[in-house]
Amino acid sequence: MPVLKITEDNFDEITSRGALLLDFGAEYCAPCKALGRVMERISNEFPDLTAGSADVDVSPALAARFGIMSIPAVVALRSGKTVGKITGAKTREDILPLISLVLSKEASR
Repeated sequence: MPVLKITEDNFDEITSRGALLLDFGAEYCAPCKALGRVMERISNEFPDLTAGSADVDVSPALAARFGIMSIPAVVALRSGKTVGKITGAKTREDILPLISLVLSKEASR
């Protein structure tokens, strides 16, 4: 599944799908682009997870909603609720704990 472009307009619809890993970045940010490639790999590896990407310049209110102060940042959501968050350039291995958290049955309680 491709990484979905998420904006303030489609956020509620996308989060209703369940497990979401949302990457916040910007077009000008080189570490964000590198993380984007990691997110593409993750989206192909985990079919039960929706991977999304939000541009902080396009959707500043969405970034503010999650307290995004620096990019890149990844927020893990389960049924619209934040269950984890990390910031900075990360590898797939760095993000695996967030994936486990968002896909766990405990996160849905």
